[in-house]
Amino acid sequence: MPLLTMLAAGQALAGQEAPAAPELGATPVAMQMVLPTLAGIWVYANPNAKKNGDVYQWVAAKAEITQEGDKVQGTYECTYAVPPGEKLNPKVSFRFEGKLVSEVVSFDLKPPLKGTFKILKTSAAELTVSYYIQNAAKQGINFGEIPENDPQPLSRQAQ
Repeated sequence: MPLLTMLAAGQALAGQEAPAAPELGATPVAMQMVLPTLAGIWVYANPNAKKNGDVYQWVAAKAEITQEGDKVQGTYECTYAVPPGEKLNPKVSFRFEGKLVSEVVSFDLKPPLKGTFKILKTSAAELTVSYYIQNAAKQGINFGEIPENDPQPLSRQAQ
């Protein structure tokens, strides 16, 4: 006789109500995903940023994120340290939206851009972001990627 059936039978004999059997297909409470809270304003600032060889450092970045349950949307802006006289657009900005499905979340960029924006929340006060814009040059964007293996750290802005 299965243990749950034996326990139920023993409780019935003792005058106690047997516990309800779990629903088939139901996810146990201990295994349900806890959604990270991404809502807020997340920032990065490096006033001493510069061009270092072929690398343009980030001067500032800001992600504004709203969240309702597992639905997330937001905006992201980043400025790169482009020296005066170089004909590169130092700004990147886009909108994104999607659903949370794991700790590392990937969102589609909103048109006219095509690409992805990935977020990993590393603590209550910090997260890292990376992005790839497939049609960056066509949209006048010179910095179409922050790679996943070198993500940008952002800190929650105090409110």
